Amino acid sequence: MAFLSPLFPTASHPGASALGPLKWAKLARNTRLPLAALGGISRQNLRRVPRMAVAIGGIGSFAALAGLGSGKQAS
Repeated sequence: MAFLSPLFPTASHPGASALGPLKWAKLARNTRLPLAALGGISRQNLRRVPRMAVAIGGIGSFAALAGLGSGKQAS
């Protein structure tokens, strides 16, 4: 498994370009590895994560749960 990121804009990398769901899915179709989506994933955009993602991750979400930060994602 490999990570393909960032799917969405992230608070940890302000101003960095995100792939977005369509480009993420296009890149994912061109690999044989199972891919996990990482970057900017929140409750608000979870439905937009491509279905071919075998796993998801959100550092900001984990930080919020641990009390390390706001967990808010860049919009």
